[in-house]
Amino acid sequence: MDAQQRKLEDLRLELARARGHIEELRTQLEVHSLEPTELREVVQNLEQQLVERDEELEKLRKALREGDAWRREMEESLTRGIESLRQELDLIKSTRLWRAGERYWALKERLRSGLRASS
Repeated sequence: MDAQQRKLEDLRLELARARGHIEELRTQLEVHSLEPTELREVVQNLEQQLVERDEELEKLRKALREGDAWRREMEESLTRGIESLRQELDLIKSTRLWRAGERYWALKERLRSGLRASS
C-alpha cells in the first residue's frame, strides 16, 4: 500500500512538473508568436517610456541644481550678514560708552557680591 502511495505521489509530482513545463513552453510560444510589427510597437513604447523618464530626470536635476544655487546664495547672504553684525558689534565695543557700561555692570556686580557676602 505504501509503495502504491509513493508511486502515486511520484506520478502527481511528475504531472505537476509537466504542467509547469507546458506553461513555460506556452509562454515562450506567445512571445515568439508576436509579429515583428508588434515587436516594433513594443520597442517604440519602451523607447518612449525611456525618453519620458529621461525628461523627468532632467526636470528633477534642474530643480535640484536650482535648490542648491538658492541654498548657496542664502548661505553667502547669511555669512555676509553675520560678518556685518560682527563688525558692527566690534565698532560698538570700541566706544567709550560701551566701556563705561562694562565698568558700571562690573561695579554693580561687585556691590551685589559684597552685599551678599555681608548678609
